[in-house]
Amino acid sequence: MWITAILTATVAFAQAPKTPPPTPLDQDTLIPAEHMQELLRNAPISKETGKPGSLSSQLFGTSKFNTAFIRINEPDKPHAHAGTSEVLVIHGGAGSLETGGEMVGPYQASSDVHTAFFVNGPRTTEATQTAGEPGGPHNGAGTAITGGRTQKVKTGDVILIPAGVPHHWTAIDQPIVYLDVKFPKTE
Repeated sequence: MWITAILTATVAFAQAPKTPPPTPLDQDTLIPAEHMQELLRNAPISKETGKPGSLSSQLFGTSKFNTAFIRINEPDKPHAHAGTSEVLVIHGGAGSLETGGEMVGPYQASSDVHTAFFVNGPRTTEATQTAGEPGGPHNGAGTAITGGRTQKVKTGDVILIPAGVPHHWTAIDQPIVYLDVKFPKTE
């Protein structure tokens, strides 16, 4: 009986998402291009389309910042991060990104709208949301943005989204693949 329990635990452990090791703060960390391509090749297959689906994989993360490699296949929910700014470095694809304006509720406190497609476990959330802050027009997720600006975004573009600025993908022309770097708001 204990052999069955060990085998079951081993299978469950092998299937669990891999959480990346802690990011060292006293040395550099290299993520080779081959690893990034492997992430894209091994993206979960969408049940609806039979094609690789959206994915998100934490690359670096601490309580001060985090970095994820994200592939978006469809529009996402409006969201804002009160305590962090972010830079999106577009690696591939094209679509429309709405930023600015005012986010409309009802609100949820978490701004981490891409959690559902993380392939290696949850990322550090302290850097994506200021602890204890309720959802609202400049923190968390909402249902729409009014008065925002929509821009076409393509491979090679780099976008800075300051802390508290609502944003979301409104249209995906080709799956968007980007590096998402979040860092603490500065005064």
